[in-house]
Amino acid sequence: MQLHPANPGPGQVYGSAVKFSFSGSDAASGISKIEYRVGGGQFIEYGGGQVTVTENGNYLVEYRATDTAGNVGATQSVTFSIQEGTVVPDPVMPMPVLPMDPPAPIQFAINSPDVEAIEYSIEYSRDGGSTWEQTLGWTAYTGPFQLNDPGRYRIYYRWQDGDGNWSSVKTLPVTVKGTPGPVTTLSLKASPTSKKVKAGKKFNVKIAVANIGNGVAGDVKVCASAPAKKLKINGSKCQNFVPLGVGTSASTTFKLTKTKKGKSATATFKVTTPDAQTKTVKVKVKLKK
Repeated sequence: MQLHPANPGPGQVYGSAVKFSFSGSDAASGISKIEYRVGGGQFIEYGGGQVTVTENGNYLVEYRATDTAGNVGATQSVTFSIQEGTVVPDPVMPMPVLPMDPPAPIQFAINSPDVEAIEYSIEYSRDGGSTWEQTLGWTAYTGPFQLNDPGRYRIYYRWQDGDGNWSSVKTLPVTVKGTPGPVTTLSLKASPTSKKVKAGKKFNVKIAVANIGNGVAGDVKVCASAPAKKLKINGSKCQNFVPLGVGTSASTTFKLTKTKKGKSATATFKVTTPDAQTKTVKVKVKLKK
């Protein structure tokens, strides 16, 4: 007999509906039928697939097999309970013992029972917690991960049981001591941010990028995208900048054409650099009669 989900397993408490199924073999003559009953009463012949029970309570499932010679096997049983709303146990991720000045990288592992899935995400602050940035969105946990830079971190984590129930989200604050490196922060502006244009006419959008952090931004690239049936980007869709030093800025111009199809459209401009988070700005274009 197999329980679905397999965890927490026989003799344990489930937080929602439980399914079960049967399989068997007889090397001598083969299995003719499998019978089962739930909570006593008459045995029912198993017709294949999964049997579902949904009500809260304690369950005793008994089952037996009959071979093609008519021999009835011994009755076996499995017990389990259903308690709707049972909270999924939280994963174990104890606060690590860190030295006074831990070297990077610092490695973490999430220790938990045998579960269906584990996810975690990370926020990072270089300035002592005044500003935070998400460095990693919800990600499937597949093994130990590392914190590579000095600063403050918030690690969020949760896990899922076989019924699809997620545990509550837990937060682990961690401080990695040392001298934080420079912070590169870019701003992105478009001019204009909205435009009325006649069909078939060209227009320009000026994009300005500024480095408002205290670290150099290298390999800066601005790329434009738009629905092809409504807006045409003339020339290259991506333009590269020289490295932007602290407090410096640069600008470029994209040429677009409003096509005849569609009354309005939105062009999206995105600036990327390996040294900072991606920024996006949008320009709405309307058809001028």
